[in-house]
Amino acid sequence: LSSQYPKIVCHACLGIVSFCRGETWKECADAGFDDSNILPYLGDVLNAISSGPLSRDISSNIVLYIRAFGSIACLADVVGPNFAPFYSEVIPGLMECTSFGLQRGANGLFSATGSAAHEIVALRGAAIEAATIVGQAMGDDDNRFHPEAEKIMSLIML
Repeated sequence: LSSQYPKIVCHACLGIVSFCRGETWKECADAGFDDSNILPYLGDVLNAISSGPLSRDISSNIVLYIRAFGSIACLADVVGPNFAPFYSEVIPGLMECTSFGLQRGANGLFSATGSAAHEIVALRGAAIEAATIVGQAMGDDDNRFHPEAEKIMSLIML
């Protein structure tokens, strides 16, 4: 995750996704593998994502950000409510990226500015998806995601 080469970092992020979602994970889950194998390392992995791919300039590393968001979402999905200690560190950045390339008007509504290039739209979509998965991981009884959910819905309704 700390390589200077974006392609290597993208593959590292995809490796995390593969571990969380791949057949190996399902086979391990059936054999009794649980989130206790991930939890001791979760803080370190999230820190590596934050100081690695997410510390780069977003405008020239959009694909890398998309891959990092996927990793975060998969980790949150696997550990569920145990992701709660990291919620306040992760969600602000995801929410900021949900409106990347958009501008809030005087009426409080968002509108697209500049290029609506495919990569920027994909970045916003990945951020929205990751934020909703992180919110879902908090569980039904945890209401901390409700304000972010409302913001996401306002963006979707653009």
